[in-house]
Amino acid sequence: MTRRCVIFLLISGWCHVHTDYIIRRFHAIDQKETWAKAQSYCRDKFNDLATIMDQTNNADAQQVAANGKFWIGLYHTSWKWSQDDKDAQLDNSFSSWASKELGDGKCVSVSALGLWSVRDCGAQSFFTCYSGEHHILEKQLMTWLDARRFCRSRYSDLSSIKTQQQNQEVSRLLQNVTGGASETESDEGSGGGVSVPMAWIGLYRHFWKWSDQSSAPYSQWATEQPDESKDCVVMDVKSSSADWFSRSCSEKHDFLCHSDIRASVLRSVKLRLSSGSADVNDPTLQDAILRQMKEKLEERGINEEVKLRWRDNVSHREEEERAPPGDSSHPEAVRLRLQVGGAPVFHLDRRGWWGLVAVGGAW
Repeated sequence: MTRRCVIFLLISGWCHVHTDYIIRRFHAIDQKETWAKAQSYCRDKFNDLATIMDQTNNADAQQVAANGKFWIGLYHTSWKWSQDDKDAQLDNSFSSWASKELGDGKCVSVSALGLWSVRDCGAQSFFTCYSGEHHILEKQLMTWLDARRFCRSRYSDLSSIKTQQQNQEVSRLLQNVTGGASETESDEGSGGGVSVPMAWIGLYRHFWKWSDQSSAPYSQWATEQPDESKDCVVMDVKSSSADWFSRSCSEKHDFLCHSDIRASVLRSVKLRLSSGSADVNDPTLQDAILRQMKEKLEERGINEEVKLRWRDNVSHREEEERAPPGDSSHPEAVRLRLQVGGAPVFHLDRRGWWGLVAVGGAW
């Protein structure tokens, strides 16, 4: 204990506190492009299409954009086949949607007529599995996730349909089937609507995510948004609002990019010799001091973005400063206080210290 006190009292020199943190800047591009072309531009010139993680980001982007509709990086991930988790749109161009308006579901079923419908993944339905050679209809009512688990445990996976022939093979399994989930669809032969059985297949889509692959915990959707049939997002910037609207990715709009800048802040903490003869240029002593400072930072929960080091030519002499006359209880008291967010985190005098500065510190 005595040794520790001696170190606090006898140190002298400058300790550098080096902090790094990320500043996100937004850039409004006055150039009307599709979402995909805007993404390519932003990735080439900056980091990516704008990723907005909180209300502060949204306000910053609004200020930069000023007015108008701007693509941001939020999008609906592509349709994927459960069997190989590949992008269905890139894998092949075949589809058999019952309607151009796909609705707000995330999972897909096929009917006995060979038409695909987007449904709530929690709905219960028959389902078709693929064994590696054949498609098999399972006449059990399950949610999409439960059906996938079943198919993966017994066969290969839920059925993938990538050609017209495969679509016919699967839809034939549902013909003359009774029970299970059904849907009213147009029957061209009768001119009316008929109730046809349906079964889950392996097609599904994820939720909203950002172009840089960040998740999307924050959103600023306008009223009655998003329209789940539209896969890309614009920020509609006005003087008093910056709400989000889902739009077709093929539309052309101006766009917002973001760049992340790593900012560095250097702070110097001066530790003065008040008595004794310890050599502050001793590397062992310097290491001991920095370890103690690091411990104080960790007590404050600051342990990743702060680097401590000694400046060159640590030790130098200067005239002793005397305490004001009559200050016998605290001789030679010289104090230094550092703050983060208004709260003191470092307090130094010639008798000891309690903490250290971190990101954003002010002298």
